[in-house]
Amino acid sequence: MHMIVVGEMINTTRKRVESAVRDRDGDSIRSLARAEAEAGAQYIDLNAGTLGQEEADSLVWLVETVQDEVDVPLCLDSPDAAALEAGLAACRSRALVNSITAEEERFQPVARLVEKHSARVVALCMDDRGIPETA
Repeated sequence: MHMIVVGEMINTTRKRVESAVRDRDGDSIRSLARAEAEAGAQYIDLNAGTLGQEEADSLVWLVETVQDEVDVPLCLDSPDAAALEAGLAACRSRALVNSITAEEERFQPVARLVEKHSARVVALCMDDRGIPETA
C-alpha cells in the first residue's frame, strides 16, 4: 500500500486562515505551510472555498505564497472549476486536485482541467445518486 500524506491546515473554513487570506497575511500562511512540510506532508492542501467570488484570486495568492516558502507539491481543494483552473495555472509543479466525483454536473469540467494540467486527482466514489452502499 502507498500512502500519501497531505497537510490540510490551509483551509478558509478555519477562521484564523480565512482572516489571513482575506488580509493577505503571507507570514501566517507561510508559517503553516512550513510547519506542514516539516511534519512530513508530501502535499500541501489549499482551500479558499468559503470566500465565494474571491475564491479564484485567493487560491492563486495561496498557491504563489506557499510555493515561495516550501518545495512541496500542492493539492488544490475546490468544487469550483474556475477556481481550480486559476490555481492550477499558477502551480509550478504537478498538482493534486481534491477531488472529483462522477456527479454529472461536476465531472467533465474537473476532468478536463485534470487532463489539461496533467494533475493527479483524488477520486471520490460517488455520483448523482450519492455514495454507494458497497464497493
